Amino acid sequence: MQSRWSRRIALGIVSALTATFAFVGFVEGTAGASTITQSTPTTGAATTTASAAFTSQLVTAGNTGTVSYVETTSANSTHVVVSSTGGVSTGGTLAVGTYAVSGTDSDTSTDTGAWTFTLTVNPVTITQSPPTTGAVTTTASAAYSTQLVTAGNNGIVSYVETTSANSTHVVVSSTGGVSTGGTLAVGTYAVSGTDSDPAGDAGAWSFTLTVNPVTITQSAPTTGTATTSASVAFTSQLVTTGSNGAVTYVETANLPNSADVVVSSAGAVSTGASLPVNTYSVSGTDSDADGDAGAWTFALAVTAPGATAPTPPAAPTGSTSSHGGTSSSSTGTATATNDSATASGTGVGALTVAQYGTDPVTAPTFTSSGQYFDVALSTGNSFTSLTITDCNLGGGNSLEWFNPAANGATGAWQPIVPMPVFSSGAPPCVTATLNSTSSPTLAQLTGTVFGTSSVSNPPVPTPTPTPTPTPTATSGYWMVATDGGIFSFGDAAFYGSEGGTPLNAPIVGMAPTPTGNGYWLVASDGGVFSFGGAAFYGSEGGTPLNAPIVGIAATPTGKGYWLVASDGGIFSFGDATYYGSEGGTQLNKPIVGIAATPTGKGYWLVASDGGIFSFGDAAFHGSEGGTPLNKPIVGIAATPTGNGYWLVASDGGIFSFGDATFYGSEGGTPLNKPIVGIAAAPGGSGYWLVASDGGIFSFGDATFYGSEGGTTLNAPIVGAG
Repeated sequence: MQSRWSRRIALGIVSALTATFAFVGFVEGTAGASTITQSTPTTGAATTTASAAFTSQLVTAGNTGTVSYVETTSANSTHVVVSSTGGVSTGGTLAVGTYAVSGTDSDTSTDTGAWTFTLTVNPVTITQSPPTTGAVTTTASAAYSTQLVTAGNNGIVSYVETTSANSTHVVVSSTGGVSTGGTLAVGTYAVSGTDSDPAGDAGAWSFTLTVNPVTITQSAPTTGTATTSASVAFTSQLVTTGSNGAVTYVETANLPNSADVVVSSAGAVSTGASLPVNTYSVSGTDSDADGDAGAWTFALAVTAPGATAPTPPAAPTGSTSSHGGTSSSSTGTATATNDSATASGTGVGALTVAQYGTDPVTAPTFTSSGQYFDVALSTGNSFTSLTITDCNLGGGNSLEWFNPAANGATGAWQPIVPMPVFSSGAPPCVTATLNSTSSPTLAQLTGTVFGTSSVSNPPVPTPTPTPTPTPTATSGYWMVATDGGIFSFGDAAFYGSEGGTPLNAPIVGMAPTPTGNGYWLVASDGGVFSFGGAAFYGSEGGTPLNAPIVGIAATPTGKGYWLVASDGGIFSFGDATYYGSEGGTQLNKPIVGIAATPTGKGYWLVASDGGIFSFGDAAFHGSEGGTPLNKPIVGIAATPTGNGYWLVASDGGIFSFGDATFYGSEGGTPLNKPIVGIAAAPGGSGYWLVASDGGIFSFGDATFYGSEGGTTLNAPIVGAG
């Protein structure tokens, strides 16, 4: 059998014999070249951040020996680079997108093929770093600025702010700079938006700016004088600092003098008619359009025609500054304030407070931790008492005075008697009350020098309470419910209630009269309801309030009362004098109660976190402010001496301060309902706690006279007295 090759040669010979010479020859050799095929990977993926380090390796099949790769030049061939050995890499960080490249490959046996590779670059999420919040006062808000910060981006970030109600107030630029559109009112301004970088990465951002109020402070004048005949035409203008724009003034209504001295919304002071000889004190609050707020006072001294106001004594030689005050009324107050020292004398007379840069007493020497100052009273004054308050203590907690007549007229520094009262507020202050029997006496204040000292464990002064009517109800107590229902126990007589009467707002507290022949109830809208011998002296019912009323306290005479709101605002009626408030002050927790001193010349406020705020002659004896509590504080009761107080929490826990003795508590005991109030026993040697279901818990010599515990009530109990 012939092979394929031999047959072809034979045909060639035959062809040569029959035609012109032709020869077709075939030489035995190799088969045709193969096609190289591409295996995986043909694709890859990386984030923008990781793209610069991306690598891969092309793989083929069907080749003989080593494969050489050639990349076709394209728009992407500089971004995704394939080497001659098939190694895949990038030319640097790549933006978000899809990068397709291709080319050919061959081997040493002349086999050839084609390859492709597609790299997908995905974005990363740009994350926001602090700051995400900021805080500023209204006054400083126009100049506020900060810078947004991000992480995870590739290169410069561009910011876009989402249009919102606040985007014209808090402006974020394309570079992330945060600024304001001008002075901002009190409030919280939240803005947000998106961010991106040149690589296509993106994210979101937010920023919240809190604008806090500033306290508007009152400048002079705070007093004025006029004769009885000229009083009808008296005018003055209140002045403040720290506000942003126009200030609106609100006079506290129902004060004893609010109808006599009228302050308009613009701060203009005028009188309603000719006034008799007296000193007329009014007060109120002020605010601006940005939400800043403060308090103001004004006292008008009306004198008889021809009467000459006393002249403050001249400042002593060597003093650096001084301020004088006068009073032409036996019930008026002459007040002088220099730096941080204030002296207020009650009666007719004048006084001067002067300050020194160094100790004006050459010998014996005395180092004052705070300032040196002196107080001089005018000759012939009829002051009955004088209060000195110093708030430049330099770490001290008491005052001493220089007595030039001591030690055989060589002089000596001596402590003030009775001991001044220290208040650790902000700022800390010390207050001394002087009279005809104190040391120094009023007669010795002819330029008496005072300095600040530090006393270890100073004795607590024992005030002499103003005589008050003898209570007739000492063996019983009342409870009041939110609907105004009254529940009487022991010899506490029932004088009426609001139970069953539709109320505009719920009852939140009660206060018995000092004689026990009546009581007042107060509602959360400031409405006051009087029963028995409790006279009505006014209320806040129908008046818009910044915060609801939460408590009431009666004066020792029974001829007035204070109301307190949850924001610390104080409202005074009858002979209840206004000594200050926390209204307009940012509190950590709301106020929940009030207790008056036995003199009626001060009061304590208590917040739900146990914080104590002291005013007038109410001395600060400690608090639970800043201490973690199991349950919130709900009430306060003062001791009969005024040198201490108890706080009670809703779980029945008792906290004692000053001379308030601990007689036991319900803290840690399971209760059917929470405690809502506390009342001190008449002798101060015990107390009652009352729960919202009317349950009574007695401690010390506080006798149990009955309760409503276990009785179905129409409304919960909110207080006792």
